[in-house]
Amino acid sequence: MEKIILGLVGMAVAISFPLHSLQAAFFTQEKKLKSLPDLVESIAPGVVNLQVTSNPSKEVLPWGAELDDLFKYFGLPNTMFPRQVRPEKLDARGSGFVIDETGYVVTNAHVVAYADTIVAILHNEVRLKAKLIGKDSKYDIALLKVEPNQNFRPLPLGDSDKIRIAEEVIAIGNPFGLQNTVTKGIISAKHRTIGFGPFDDFIQTDAAINPGNSGGPMFNRKGEVIGVNAANQRSGQGIGFAIPINTVKNIEPDLKKYGRVLRQWLGIVGGSVTNYVDESALGIAEGVLVANLIKDGPASRAGVKFGDVIMGADGETIKTKYDLQKMIEKNKGSKIPRKIVLKIFRDRKEILKHVQLEIVPKDEELPPGYDYI
Repeated sequence: MEKIILGLVGMAVAISFPLHSLQAAFFTQEKKLKSLPDLVESIAPGVVNLQVTSNPSKEVLPWGAELDDLFKYFGLPNTMFPRQVRPEKLDARGSGFVIDETGYVVTNAHVVAYADTIVAILHNEVRLKAKLIGKDSKYDIALLKVEPNQNFRPLPLGDSDKIRIAEEVIAIGNPFGLQNTVTKGIISAKHRTIGFGPFDDFIQTDAAINPGNSGGPMFNRKGEVIGVNAANQRSGQGIGFAIPINTVKNIEPDLKKYGRVLRQWLGIVGGSVTNYVDESALGIAEGVLVANLIKDGPASRAGVKFGDVIMGADGETIKTKYDLQKMIEKNKGSKIPRKIVLKIFRDRKEILKHVQLEIVPKDEELPPGYDYI
């Protein structure tokens, strides 16, 4: 009888709490978040519209390298290749966002790749001249600088390692020049590889990302930037990609200090074996085929030769060119030369070569048109 009475008392206590009170407790976290209109209104002052102008008149090779540089490096006559001349004036648009009070702005490297002048337009139409501080094409991130202005507001940066699938996200940018366009969606996937480069690690979203959105922020419901809008899948709708904000945090110090990401290299040009020759002819199915070497470069001095296949590095198996690039990238940001041991396949035998890496020279110091490792 006592148990029955206690049970009835428990039921009475539970019933005495209205259902709406339980619902209110359950959604406490949601109530702490701003409404979407309020959130977007608070974010807008940190987003900029970028107008990029290029006044080239520089003759380039079909794949983009400047002819004068190539001829100068190899001592070739300047009539060997067909010429392409960039237009007299090339205008491009993109997006960016302010990351601190001093006026540093993040955008995509491809937005400002050939920029001669860059103008940042704030949400209230205030125009500020922007200077390119540094960029890295492998990560597709660029750092700009504008003069501090009371009209912009730095955006808080979140932690992209903590994002979750199906989390709600918002993107702001300037697609087709339509300033401060807002789109909403969810995180569809993480760590996507889309064939952009060796360090692919994209956030996939169904929030609309169109031309002109590039470089704009993707942020969560807390108003924290978790990604940099970068690309969309042209053949399908509802598939867009953003660069994780932690990637920006990782390389921003180098861009600010050196104007580029300070990385080390072997001094070779190479590619995955499967892209070059038949397995039966070479005697190996995977690895990186050395197609060229920089004279007196780290690999050349260590005895690496044209036609070698790099199949391992410091105990790690190397199957593709991207594997090798990622392995070497672990030492980026360091000025201290690193020694690595390469496992090489040569004349159907495995040999080891000890290579001391060096800092990659600046782009203008290298023959153009190659993807060096």
